[in-house]
Amino acid sequence: MYILKIVAISIILTILCLVVKQYKPEYAVIMQIASFCTIAFLLILSLDELIQMIKDIADMSEVDITFLTLLIKALGVAIITQVAMQICNDSNNKTLAFGVELSGKIAILSMCIPMIKAVAQIAIKIIKG
Repeated sequence: MYILKIVAISIILTILCLVVKQYKPEYAVIMQIASFCTIAFLLILSLDELIQMIKDIADMSEVDITFLTLLIKALGVAIITQVAMQICNDSNNKTLAFGVELSGKIAILSMCIPMIKAVAQIAIKIIKG
């Protein structure tokens, strides 16, 4: 169970960040980034199980694995974008946070174009009969 480790580490690192912020606020952001990297590393270790479950679901449902891969990639982009946006917001840089958010949305949209194309082709086949 990685979640218990992640929660415990998150609480400890949050307290440490608050202490550092009182004495050296300029180091708090760096410490927050390092804290996130630690938590992200723990999450990466648990991804093998998730990927295997998704492959099993794809095999059972006969869904094309490329669509599920695309879904996972889009989720990864959304998570990375959200983290970067939060870091920018914590640093009081709202304009940069907006830029990161917009970039993430455009990246996800561009990743989904092959899926949209496939759905459109299926719709055309159904309409033509």
